[in-house]
Amino acid sequence: MNVAKQKVLEFVRFLVVGGLCYLLGLALLYFFTDQLGLHYLVSLVIAMFVLSVIGWKMNRSWAFRSTDPNYLAEARRYVAANLSVWLITVALIALLVSGFGINYLHASAVVAALMAIFNYLLHRQWSFHKK
Repeated sequence: MNVAKQKVLEFVRFLVVGGLCYLLGLALLYFFTDQLGLHYLVSLVIAMFVLSVIGWKMNRSWAFRSTDPNYLAEARRYVAANLSVWLITVALIALLVSGFGINYLHASAVVAALMAIFNYLLHRQWSFHKK
């Protein structure tokens, strides 16, 4: 299989993992906010933390098919990358909800779509960079 096709398949696998994590995150966000009464930003941070663990495992094993034996260094890079993405995500969602009056679940969907390519490139080039 040529390199271009491999990269497209990798991106598709990343989107599948991201989509699954997004749906689970949306369910957690709804549950923590509407069922438990937590503030939507607190719910968002809790959901992102839980999904970081799930996302790392799925992205490492399936999306990027990493075989790097130094998985702890890889996990640290993944978490560091996610922290930067989380900060941007929380800020954008807060802006959409507080600044524009958009429902927190709709704001989450908009931001997830906006961040998908950035997130892929960040993880591909840094978290799971093949040496």
